Amino acid sequence: MGDVLVYALSQLIEKLDYSLTRSLKRGVVACHDNHIAQVGPLDLLPPLLQDPDSTLPPLFNHYDIAINPFLEALEEDQARRATPTAGTPVLDPALILCFERAWLAATLAHQEDAISPVLYFACLILYEDAYGALCTTHPPFRQFSPALLQQDLIHFLRARPTRGASIHV
Repeated sequence: MGDVLVYALSQLIEKLDYSLTRSLKRGVVACHDNHIAQVGPLDLLPPLLQDPDSTLPPLFNHYDIAINPFLEALEEDQARRATPTAGTPVLDPALILCFERAWLAATLAHQEDAISPVLYFACLILYEDAYGALCTTHPPFRQFSPALLQQDLIHFLRARPTRGASIHV
């Protein structure tokens, strides 16, 4: 049974776009270096926001979310979660659920062949526990209503902005 789950998870990870794959690897390394036992959905956001190929910074700019204070809040959250006895970090089931939901959205709703950072973030916002953690970590995220994000997401995916570009919806 375990082999089937590992195979399914590896297939799901293969559906991440290059930027998201790179951010997952960096998130795992950051959790390991910071003695955090589980890689959660929020742990991918710092590498995604610092990746020059990521489409996430333009979305943050669109909503006037300052990236640096958010990164600082995530750093503080990671420091609180650190345990000296943490070994190799494992993927939090909530992270896997976000990947699954993002893959479904990518294929069924948007006819995409990979999970982009924006789709991942949208699924993170729509996942109630992760959304609550986002709002607790950084209160400005309360302005991301799931309905508003769903509406803007369609326009954002069609626009395909590059890093630093703005979104016009």
